[in-house]
Amino acid sequence: MSRCSAGRRAELAARDAVAVLSANFRSAPEILDAVNAVFAPRFGETFTPLRPGRELPRSEDPVIELLLTDAAAWDDETDPARPDLGALPGDKRWRHAEARLLAQRIADLVAAGEPPEDIVVLVRALGDLPAYERALEEQGLSVLASGGRGYWGRQVVRDLCGWLAALANPRDEAALFGVLASPLVGLSSDGLLHVAQAGRGRVWETIRGGDADARLADDDRDRLRRFAARFAHERTLAGRLAIDELLRRIIEAADYDLHVLRLPGGQRRLANVHKLLRLAAAQQGAGADLRAFVDHATAELDADAREGDAPVELSGSRAIRLMTIHAAKGLEFGIVCVADLGRELRRTVGAVLVDGDRVGLRLRTFDGTSEPALAHDAIKQDIVAAERAEEERIGYVALTRAERRLILSGGVKVDDWPNAHKPNASLLSWLGPALVPGIQSGLLDDAEPVRDVRVAGDGPRRPLVRCALNRPATVGRVLRPEHAAPAGRELPAARPLGMRPPAAAAPVTAPVPARVSFTQLADHRACGYRYYLRRILRLPEERADAVARDAAAQEPAGLEARLRGSIAHVLLEELDPARPGVWAPGGDPAARAALVRDMAAGWDAALDDEQAREIAGLVAGFAAAPLAARLAKARDVHREHPFAVGLGGDLLLSGVVDVLAVERGGALVVDYKTNRLEPGVDRAAYIDTAYGVQRDAYALAALRGGARRVTVAYVLLDRPAEPITFDVTSEGAADLETRLRVAAADLLAGRYEVTAAPHRALCQTCPGARGLCSYPRELLLRDTPGSVVG
Repeated sequence: MSRCSAGRRAELAARDAVAVLSANFRSAPEILDAVNAVFAPRFGETFTPLRPGRELPRSEDPVIELLLTDAAAWDDETDPARPDLGALPGDKRWRHAEARLLAQRIADLVAAGEPPEDIVVLVRALGDLPAYERALEEQGLSVLASGGRGYWGRQVVRDLCGWLAALANPRDEAALFGVLASPLVGLSSDGLLHVAQAGRGRVWETIRGGDADARLADDDRDRLRRFAARFAHERTLAGRLAIDELLRRIIEAADYDLHVLRLPGGQRRLANVHKLLRLAAAQQGAGADLRAFVDHATAELDADAREGDAPVELSGSRAIRLMTIHAAKGLEFGIVCVADLGRELRRTVGAVLVDGDRVGLRLRTFDGTSEPALAHDAIKQDIVAAERAEEERIGYVALTRAERRLILSGGVKVDDWPNAHKPNASLLSWLGPALVPGIQSGLLDDAEPVRDVRVAGDGPRRPLVRCALNRPATVGRVLRPEHAAPAGRELPAARPLGMRPPAAAAPVTAPVPARVSFTQLADHRACGYRYYLRRILRLPEERADAVARDAAAQEPAGLEARLRGSIAHVLLEELDPARPGVWAPGGDPAARAALVRDMAAGWDAALDDEQAREIAGLVAGFAAAPLAARLAKARDVHREHPFAVGLGGDLLLSGVVDVLAVERGGALVVDYKTNRLEPGVDRAAYIDTAYGVQRDAYALAALRGGARRVTVAYVLLDRPAEPITFDVTSEGAADLETRLRVAAADLLAGRYEVTAAPHRALCQTCPGARGLCSYPRELLLRDTPGSVVG
């Protein structure tokens, strides 16, 4: 649909060719009455009043609310009665108070039975999204934010990318100070200042030499020394280890994953950490080194790349949406909360203005001031008028998204109401009085901070608006004390512990891990010697072509396997089997291929038509498979779900499952595999050999999580309708634990035996393949594994 100009509209109207759409099938009649009362005077004769498109009962209670936060009162630092508002992003205290009240109101609605997925919070600008997001999370509510700086701007991603940037170049002091201030190190503000003063352009050298130690408090000094030791050690390994391995090492050394899980929305944040590990592995698989990946991450951040957060739940349905008004165009929600209506516009008009044949200048005078010349003032007034009209249209869009309830929230100086005619006037400056007569003239006060008032106008149907005044003096009657700083009461803020220094050099005979992943167990089972070279000595993998150059001619051309798998996995993460969209049977092949190419672009990979169709076929095949239909019926579905399970003693086994579905009385675990198997291979035997440890770990973790029965399904995506399944009940938990402990026995004992069945898929990238391994090259490069006799 294209916008019609006023002239064109008049021309069409003269020919009786204009159809006016005034029926609204979305909103409650009270909301339509309020919209008409507010915008009819504003838009004048161009406004078409909205009428209900269907008969809906009218509510006896107000379905429209106006939450006014007194900016002047909350910003008054001399008021000793100002309550603590906790720690929210941003520096405007009144906005923190507004966010706390709005979060309290939404929490009350959810507690009263409103589905969280029916609620949206709309804001005018992206900058203040984090404050409202944090306030909602600290009420224990799940939030799905659309907007902001996207995935690459998430703090966990910036923390870890900052670490990589500092490793790549320790003279990148912006990255270095970011690491010091992050939970990876946790240096205090005073500590950062002392390091900066001591460093003065040589920060890493200053830290390494201990030149700042004398200025620091004991805790900061200890943190900085541990950082210096760890950072110097990791720098020696940076050129030899994979990028995702560098990230895993620092995450483990700083217990960063545990810190992230303690934060509000911890699972979502941790999913973003795991996504970064996958992106790093895929980028390196495509040929990127550490510096190239850091540059890629920086470019994506600077470009506001639209990389999405890692999904946590398949439907995302139990989360409150948080987005800009622009992003909500065309959408509708049961309850719409329009926040930050008190934000004044930031309008800057240039010194040179051009509008058609008109030119305007602002000329600098000798005394340093400036004067408008030519048509500058006239063009400026036109610009201001156009922007003001756009703001009014944006306000109209926001209010008309609501179906059942509309909540308006903003901060103003209540006792000194802003002038609605100022060029930078906020939406609330005129919308408040247009909705509620007298709101700008002391209608609400400390004695009566909550009132139900009829909407402005003189029509027969003037719905009630519940108005509330939020200021320190009304705390307890409007903003309840327990909601003013919920995080400060329920989740005491603690400085992260900082990273552990590297372990002192120890005999290489028996490094016993207390915490292992099933990936480590599977790697050790496949070949203890390869595990020893990679995990203990930290030797880098060989590139496949360096070992198998003589076999390269026989290798089929096509997309690199790791990249192919990464793209397919991310697309499957975003697939909702209940609403498959383009992936449903009969979906548009061109649209599917376009989605694949867009995803591949995140790895700087350009796919040809055949490659895009191949990956799209994998995803569409699963979407049409019976297992996808089973996921669609599950009670609750989580993706990229982390787990940890104890195996007795001090051994903790950890990992992440692709999909965990909670079913009636049980659980379904799904793992996607993009492996290409040769014709005739026994698929069940292959899964048992290659992924038996992983399968047992999945099953035991789900049983320990409370499921009475568990199905673990491995989906080989070339045949998605034929998953390899493993079923176990709670009675089998002891056997699973025994099998896992047996699988871990050699690793725990420090035994690193070479595999008895060398073959290309296992050996061609092994660090020992070019001379350290005891097997001859012809055995390392054979296609089929088989035991070596003698």
